[in-house]
Amino acid sequence: ICALSRVLRFAQLMRDITVYKREKVSGNHSKQIHIVSGIRTGEIEDAMKTHNEEQMAQGFIRYIKPLIFGTLDPTAQVKHEVIDLASLPDGFDEEVTMKWYISLLAMGFGADYQDFAPLPGGGLGSSQQSQILHQKSRGKGPALFMKMLEHAFNFYGIMPRNVTFKYDEQDTASDMEQAMLRKTRAETRNLYVMNGTLTAEAVRQQMLDDGELTQEEFDRLNIAPDVTEDVTVTDAEPAEGSDQNVNDDLKARKAEFMDEERREAEAALEKALLKALAETYEDIKKKVQGKKEGGEELMPAALAASIANLINDEALWSEFRVRVVSSAQPYFRKGALEAAAYNASMGLAVDMDLVNQAVLDFTRTYTNTWWEGLAETTREGLRKSIATWQETGLGKRGIPDLIDSLEPLFGEARAKRIAVTETTRVFDEGNRLARESAGIENEEFQTAADDSVCPICSPHNGKIYKLNEGPRPPLHINCRCVRSPAANQPVGAGVPSKRPAPTGALAGVRQKE
Repeated sequence: ICALSRVLRFAQLMRDITVYKREKVSGNHSKQIHIVSGIRTGEIEDAMKTHNEEQMAQGFIRYIKPLIFGTLDPTAQVKHEVIDLASLPDGFDEEVTMKWYISLLAMGFGADYQDFAPLPGGGLGSSQQSQILHQKSRGKGPALFMKMLEHAFNFYGIMPRNVTFKYDEQDTASDMEQAMLRKTRAETRNLYVMNGTLTAEAVRQQMLDDGELTQEEFDRLNIAPDVTEDVTVTDAEPAEGSDQNVNDDLKARKAEFMDEERREAEAALEKALLKALAETYEDIKKKVQGKKEGGEELMPAALAASIANLINDEALWSEFRVRVVSSAQPYFRKGALEAAAYNASMGLAVDMDLVNQAVLDFTRTYTNTWWEGLAETTREGLRKSIATWQETGLGKRGIPDLIDSLEPLFGEARAKRIAVTETTRVFDEGNRLARESAGIENEEFQTAADDSVCPICSPHNGKIYKLNEGPRPPLHINCRCVRSPAANQPVGAGVPSKRPAPTGALAGVRQKE
C-alpha cells in the first residue's frame, strides 16, 4: 500500500487530539456534566444564563470566569459530582505521542526522523550522521524530480533514440568524493604493482572493466610501437587498364596471397602467446607443488583442495586472461590491418578510414569471444588432467606427474596452433572488410600451398563464393587457407579438388585450440 495509507490512521489520531485541544481552550460550551444536589436545576440554569450574558457584555469570549452560585437556604447541604464527556486517555503524554507520530511518518514515507523534525535530544546528531544524511538527500527532493524527468524524456518518446537528456549539475562535494575514490584506487593498484601482485597490464584491464579507461585509451596504452604500429594506407586508385587486366593481375598474385606476411605474423603471435602461457604455467606449478608463500609445505588435505580449486581460482584465471588478451589483441588488430592494406596495394579501391574503424570494432568484440573459447578449453584440459592423475593412483611420481601432464596446455605446440589458426582468422576478416569496402562481390577459396591440406578444406578449393557467403577460413585448427578476390567469376565456378570429402571423426567437426 502507498505511503499515505500507511500513515493515514496516525494522522487522523493526531488531528483529533489537536481539534480536542483547540476546542478545549477556545470553545465556550461545556465538556463536563456537574451533578449538584440541594439546589434546583432551574436555579442553576438561570444563574448560568445570567452569568454568560454578563461575561459576554464584559468582552470575555474565549475565557469565561467560573460561576459562583450561593443558596438561600443556609441549612441545605450541597453535593457536587463531575462527569467528563470528553477527555484525553489516561497517562497521556503529549511529547511522547508527538515523537511516535514523527517516527511513524518517517517509517511510512521511508525517510529519516530529521527530515520531519529535529532529533528529540535537541542536537543534530554526530558529524558522521549528518554527512550520511546529506549523501542520502541527493536522491530526494529536487534530485528525485530531475531523475523522474530524465526518465520521462528518454524513455517515453520525447527525445530521439540517438539523443539522451541529462541534467548537468555542479556538485562539488560529489566531485570531491569521486576524486578521493579514484585516488584511493590508484594508490591501491600502485601498491599491487610495486609488490608484484599484479602487472601494469592487469591494472589497465581492471580500469577498463571499471570504466576508468575507455577502450581507445586501453588499446593505445597496450599497443607497443614495435608490435602494433598502425598500418596507414591511403585510398588507392584502381589499376589502369580494362577489367580483364585487373582480373589477370589478381589471378597472377592470389596463389601466394600474403603467404610471407602471414607466416611472419604467426611467428610474432606465437612468441607473445608462448610467453603468456609459460607465465601462467609457472603460476599453476607453484600452486600444485604444495608451497605456501613463505616456502612452507602444504598439508596433504590442503594440497588436494588447492589442486581441485585450480579450475575455479578466479585470481588465477583473471591474471591468465589479462596476459593472453594483452598479448594477442594487438596482433589481431595489426594482422587485420595488414591484410586490408595488402588488398589496397593490389589496386582495390579500399576506404582505409572505414576499414580502420571496422577492424577496431572487430578486435574489441572478437578478442572477448576468443578468450571465452580459450578459457573453456583450458579449464576442460585442466579438469581432465587432474581427473586422470587422480584416477590412475596420483601417478608414479606424484605431483611431478601432474605438472608434466599439464605442460601441453601451456607449451609451444599449443601456442603455435593458436597462432596459425587465429592469424588465418584475423587476416581473413581484414580481407573481407577491405573487399566489402572496395565493392568486390565474389571470392575464390584457396587451400594452403603446402602438403598439410586436410580433407575438410580440399572440397572447397577453387570454388567461387559470394563475399559474405560460404565457408570462411579457418575451417579447422592449423588452417592456412585463404579466400582471394575473384573478378568476373560467377558464383559456383571453379574446379574443386579431387580429394575425398572428410569422413568419420573429421566430418563436420571443428577442433578446439
